[in-house]
Amino acid sequence: MFVLIVLRVVWAALNRDRRPPRRADLLGHAARLGHVALYALMLAVPSAALLRAWGGERGFAPFGFQIFAPRAPDQVVKTATDIGSNFHGELAWVMGVLILGHIAMALFHQIVLRDRLLRRMAG
Repeated sequence: MFVLIVLRVVWAALNRDRRPPRRADLLGHAARLGHVALYALMLAVPSAALLRAWGGERGFAPFGFQIFAPRAPDQVVKTATDIGSNFHGELAWVMGVLILGHIAMALFHQIVLRDRLLRRMAG
């Protein structure tokens, strides 16, 4: 999942000049901040989980490919596991709220502003 997220961030960065111009009002600034927050959380949430896996006892081996080896109980990196445990879930909830806001604003554009934003997003 993390690889897909990194690819999405790279794709967005490479195509930022092709995006339609943003509105100069408060709605445009809110859209920019919302998108920046979504991209930051798309990176931060799995990073916190990976940090927790790196420092923890279980290791990380998705689909049988070992990324991080398990650690012995006396070799656990408590700082890493604490950061991952304290932030992964909470940031995921914040991201969920932002995703709902993103959906709501897309519908607002479609229904209230009638600016055909969903058509542009769909290509």
